Amino acid sequence: MSFYDNVKIDPTRLPLSEANIQRLKGDGVNFQTKSLEGMYGGYEITTDGHLEKSASSGATGSDGRTVWHSVRMVDAHGTVVFYGYANNEWFYFKARFREGRIVELFRLEKLPEVHSRTCTWELEIPIDELKPAYDAEAIRLEMSLLDARIRQHLDDEFASLDQ
Repeated sequence: MSFYDNVKIDPTRLPLSEANIQRLKGDGVNFQTKSLEGMYGGYEITTDGHLEKSASSGATGSDGRTVWHSVRMVDAHGTVVFYGYANNEWFYFKARFREGRIVELFRLEKLPEVHSRTCTWELEIPIDELKPAYDAEAIRLEMSLLDARIRQHLDDEFASLDQ
């Protein structure tokens, strides 16, 4: 048994005939992938082409349960192969991401072998913290700020060791 993640996408975004779109809608098909983290996570390819996931906010609610929120992988890069089964037929797709947005989406005839993560990112931003326009330059700025915070943290850690 291997690990996988779930992918949600509006069937109307898929390169399919209207009849197949209706079949997928009717069956409420769930897609799976081994192209992401492989931790049984829940991902979504939004209608505007962004890759998002549900993640722990690090907080707990008054009932003691983890508070979850949606985050966007604003610098996602690579490919995501996902597949689902509906009405006795397998549907295989490949989505290519560049700088956090989908740039290509096409149907595959068969499932290619995916043995490792093929889509990566470093920067996850909670949806409610997104700036109105996240373009490549804004992402590079966020990454440089993140790198600066990490460097400062490491400098502080090493300084405490020297004392």
